Amino acid sequence: MVVLFSASALLSACTAPLPAPDFDFSLSPAAVTLQQGSSQNIQVSVTRKGSFSAPLTLRVEGLPSGISHSEAALPSGASQTNLTLSASESAVLTAGVDLTVWVSGGGKERSRSLRLSVVPKPDLLLELKGSEISLYKGGSNTMAVQISRVGGFDDPVSVSVVGLPAGVSADPLTIPSGSSLGALTLRAQAGAATLSGQPIEVEARGGGLVRTANLNLTVLDAPSFMLELTPSTVVVAPGEGGSLQVSLRRTPGFGSPVSLELLNAPPGVTGSFDPDTVSGDQSILRLSVAGAVPPGAYTLSVRGSGGGQEAIQNLVLIVFGFSLTLSPATLTLQQGEQGSSAVTLMQKGGFGGAATLSISGEIVGSGPDKVAAVFSPNPLPSGTSILTLSVGSAVPAGVYILNLTGVSGSLSDSKILQLTVTQPSLSLDPESATVLGKDPPEPAQISLRATLSGGSGQLRWELAGPGSLSSTTGSSVTYTPPVCFSSAATALVTVSVEGTSARKTATIALNPATRNDLTVNFTGLPTGLSGSVRVQGPGDFDRTLTASQTLRDVPGGTYTFTPKGAVQQGSVADWYYQANPATITLSPCRPATVNLPYQQRPGTGRLWVVDNSTKQLRGYLQGSGTPVELNLNLSGPELMALDPQGNLWIADYLGNQVVMYAAQDLAAGGSPAARLKITGSGIDGPSNVAFDAQGNLWVTDCGSGVRPNAVVKYQASKLTGNYSGEPDLAITTWSGHLNCPSSLTFDATGNLWVASFLSDEILKYTPSQYAASYSGRPALIVHGASTQILRPTNLAFDSLGNLWVSSIQSGMLLRFDKNTLPPDCDPLPACTGGTGTYEAAPSKVVTGLNQPWGLAFDNQGDLWVTEGTPWLGPQALGVSPQSPRALRLQSLVGVRSQSADKRVLKFAAADIEAGGTPTPVAELGGFTAPAGLVLNLPPAGLPFYSRPAP
Repeated sequence: MVVLFSASALLSACTAPLPAPDFDFSLSPAAVTLQQGSSQNIQVSVTRKGSFSAPLTLRVEGLPSGISHSEAALPSGASQTNLTLSASESAVLTAGVDLTVWVSGGGKERSRSLRLSVVPKPDLLLELKGSEISLYKGGSNTMAVQISRVGGFDDPVSVSVVGLPAGVSADPLTIPSGSSLGALTLRAQAGAATLSGQPIEVEARGGGLVRTANLNLTVLDAPSFMLELTPSTVVVAPGEGGSLQVSLRRTPGFGSPVSLELLNAPPGVTGSFDPDTVSGDQSILRLSVAGAVPPGAYTLSVRGSGGGQEAIQNLVLIVFGFSLTLSPATLTLQQGEQGSSAVTLMQKGGFGGAATLSISGEIVGSGPDKVAAVFSPNPLPSGTSILTLSVGSAVPAGVYILNLTGVSGSLSDSKILQLTVTQPSLSLDPESATVLGKDPPEPAQISLRATLSGGSGQLRWELAGPGSLSSTTGSSVTYTPPVCFSSAATALVTVSVEGTSARKTATIALNPATRNDLTVNFTGLPTGLSGSVRVQGPGDFDRTLTASQTLRDVPGGTYTFTPKGAVQQGSVADWYYQANPATITLSPCRPATVNLPYQQRPGTGRLWVVDNSTKQLRGYLQGSGTPVELNLNLSGPELMALDPQGNLWIADYLGNQVVMYAAQDLAAGGSPAARLKITGSGIDGPSNVAFDAQGNLWVTDCGSGVRPNAVVKYQASKLTGNYSGEPDLAITTWSGHLNCPSSLTFDATGNLWVASFLSDEILKYTPSQYAASYSGRPALIVHGASTQILRPTNLAFDSLGNLWVSSIQSGMLLRFDKNTLPPDCDPLPACTGGTGTYEAAPSKVVTGLNQPWGLAFDNQGDLWVTEGTPWLGPQALGVSPQSPRALRLQSLVGVRSQSADKRVLKFAAADIEAGGTPTPVAELGGFTAPAGLVLNLPPAGLPFYSRPAP
């Protein structure tokens, strides 16, 4: 069989994504039992996933007192290590506590539980029921021996005596498993040496353990009689009795009566002899053991006295039952903690039952304010039961006495356990904080740290209220408040010690923001050029910024941004940068940024020249180089002007229209369409345009029809679209003095100056005269010398306020200084002497030009002039040969030179000040009939209302 796999399937199999880097781990074993004083290894196995290879460290939390662990780590890439747990000799006993093993590294952390039990170390204690023993030569004596079994020790124990002198021996003694009592018998031969208080050592051995006890041995000469007890060990239960035979062994010749008495009987044990005075060789000793006599082994003595001599023989009394021991008998536990004590039951005598264990006290019980107790195992026949105490989280700190009781039938034993309960001390830093609800909040995060003293335990964190915590465990957490909350709130961060009543709470006040930061950025401006924006906002907020800036802590609300233009100075014409207005609503909780992107207004920084013949508009960057060229769909463009928005308005003389080209079209080249046209009966042979301070448009109209020889005005409100209606006002001829107006301009005080082409004069109208339609006498008529103002074509003011006139027929530029011109006509129209008319020569004359037409001053005060006129006859217009328009064209035909260069000339300011025939310092050629020219931007300080306000 052949199996085919698609390429996509193979590719998918080969490019299956790897799992995300991570790890997990396991413990073996997961439960450990340690004896006090011992250690055990736990194997830690790590499974690495994906590309995770970071080194790892281990730690263990929840260790009981006396338990420690080894330092353990896994280097990069390792997957297995050993963790060693060690219990000290005094480690706290426990029947089972859950530890937490943490493995962390590479920004990740994992945990597993480990069950730990701590049990006592097996041990053996030896106790002799007496510190000395006396032997008569040729006799024997007995002493009670008791062992204590600890930590589950239950091996048989052999008891022997070390260091016995010659002639003295000890009977073998073995205490079997499950038993703790025995009787040690020593014997002295008749030839043994006499001793008094000779130290000997009793040794107990079992399960590899050896314990010893000291005993003083005395060997005496045998008296005339000796006592023998049969049996020498008596076993009884509490509340019962027993008997034994007392025999006298008399030496030959000794016949005195012997009186008997019982010595060293513990409380509750009594004895009676029958008879108590023995004349023969025998008596019965009856023992009575009260019910309260504790189980155990006791060494009693029977003394016989008679004939001036005495003899003593020991008796071992074993009260069978059991006794309890606690290790330790005092515990100190923290709220929520567990602790253990080993309860060891030691069988006494022939006890073979099991004791039921219990504990009592005012705080023993269930619930958070009680201490719970568990025995394992229970009932206890022998050996050790682990008592585990679990202290509730709400148990008050203090010292408590608990009663341990074991009961088996009528037998019982009790012990006292002292329990000290502690409560850890907890501090929290900070305990209070305030957050302002911004985005991000202020502060964006709060770090809280808890310090635990006087105890131990797992710290737990809880949050009540808005926000989040970085963790629920550990000694520190980070609180992250919510973003942009609109109403006041409180967040409570509480840390507690797990299992205890210790807790601390931090109060975090969340206050809604009412103010925030507002950043304003100026962009797009050349280095060193500053913008300006007026910022207006809520209430009376009104600021002007001249650089990028962050307004700190301003009120929320709506802000408007009105940027002003920025002018970068050029050698010939200035550049203009502008930004659009903006509006933004500032949220109190979120900072905002407003970017004001400045852009260079198209067409600025250039000298613009229009060719009357080719209908081409050229823009020269700083008056030189290769120009931007625009082809205009016009009939006879002449002079032009800029409006404050940078749009270019051109008087189309032959097209009987004024057209506007938008600023954004000027820098692109090509053949843009006019954005707006002014036509109608008010436009008849327009040759020049200008704007006043209010943004109204004024047009010189040579005329041949309805309104010849007029200057007309169109309100700014009519300049928003094509317009063919009537102008708002007109200034018309007076006594033949306004005859084919060819140019106009405003001076710095708002007076309107008009060049009257066919009457060879310059006319001045004051603002009051042109406030409405006017046909009266001008305020001032400037004739000049008759051979100088010949067919004036353009007017311009220099920076000193002097008036310049281009005279196309005389080939001159004429300057009339403002301080040489007479006052305005007063009164109108009579004009007293010396007012209203100027017929003297101009202040300055520049000669040698061929048909000067357009005029413009640049930033340096240099003067730019166009040379050349069109070759057109009246027949081109289809108008009456006697109309002003026809007469103007006939005049232009008469002065036009076929061979004259058609160019734009630049004259230095110093050269034109000298007058005469200066040499141009720059020249632009390639024109057929250069007419109007403007500088964009016009120089500051000149009366051009088309320059944007600073």
